[in-house]
Amino acid sequence: MCYGCNPSCENCKPKFVKCPACGLKNYLFSDRCVKCSAEISEEVKDAARDEWQNSHEKTSSKAE
Repeated sequence: MCYGCNPSCENCKPKFVKCPACGLKNYLFSDRCVKCSAEISEEVKDAARDEWQNSHEKTSSKAE
C-alpha cells in the first residue's frame, strides 16, 4: 500500500485471479484456490496482472 493511500485506489486495492478449475475469484498472491484447491499457475497470474495493468492504463488515461 502507498504511504497515506486510500485502500480503494487502483494501485492498492486487492488484485484477483479466477481459478481455472471452478472460476472463483482468489487473491493474486494465492497459490491454490480456496474453494477447490486447484493450483493457480504463474501463467494464469501473469495474465491477470496484464489484464489489470491494461485496464488500469485505460482508466488513468481517462483522468488526464
